[in-house]
Amino acid sequence: MKKYILVLLYTASFLFAHSQQSGHFPLICAFHGVGFESDSIDYYDPAFPFIWTGNTQVSDGIFGGSHDDFHTRKGFMKQFEIGFTFFQINHNLYKGIAGISYAFQLVIHNISLDHHYMPHRTGNSLEFEYVDNALKKNNIGFAALRIPVLTGIQTRNRYLSFQTGFSFEGRSERTHYFQVQGEEEDDHHIHIPFFGVNWHVMANVGAFTIAFNQSLIPIFQVSNGRKAYTRSLTLGYNICFNHSFKNSRAIAKRRKAAERLF
Repeated sequence: MKKYILVLLYTASFLFAHSQQSGHFPLICAFHGVGFESDSIDYYDPAFPFIWTGNTQVSDGIFGGSHDDFHTRKGFMKQFEIGFTFFQINHNLYKGIAGISYAFQLVIHNISLDHHYMPHRTGNSLEFEYVDNALKKNNIGFAALRIPVLTGIQTRNRYLSFQTGFSFEGRSERTHYFQVQGEEEDDHHIHIPFFGVNWHVMANVGAFTIAFNQSLIPIFQVSNGRKAYTRSLTLGYNICFNHSFKNSRAIAKRRKAAERLF
């Protein structure tokens, strides 16, 4: 546990050591439209989603396919991810076109299981027990603090961007929620690793973002040794985009006015 916390703290301290040229607090943008930027057209500010959601797949290995051993329900949004960005920091690398961005985010995962299979914790693995009477509810859920660290490029007007890199997660509330027919809902703790690492790809068109996220560490392992990974495709909305877009245009106008004076 301690080593995972140290890795997260090291990542955060390394990033804080860089100059913070631009950034946003989305909740503040929602009401006041303010962030913090350098008074230069060359600041880097790609769009991170303020809120996002999308479909998640539980796969057999990195970039693998689904597998019956995991007993997940089939169908769109049976497994899903929803998240929120608390704040975003950007570091310019080249003339506002290329840079590094990171954010602090809250992510919630829900994995819906086949209602005929009850998972039980056996050591660090899950074992599924078949039940004749289908459960009314059967879900695995967990929340995570996610820190994406992405390198990318953007257009000068910040209307388009593309970023890729890794995201790091510290997970909590790793719980199986279930309800037997005719009884009250219950829950119990299951083994999902506290620390997670993902490969992250994200692009934006205006205020809208699309992101692909592939876990590189399994979220759980079944008793026969098979390991489960997640990957998500999500759509999001950046509430600070209009402020950033207007700010870049205002800076460009001031620069042109200054150039005419000299």
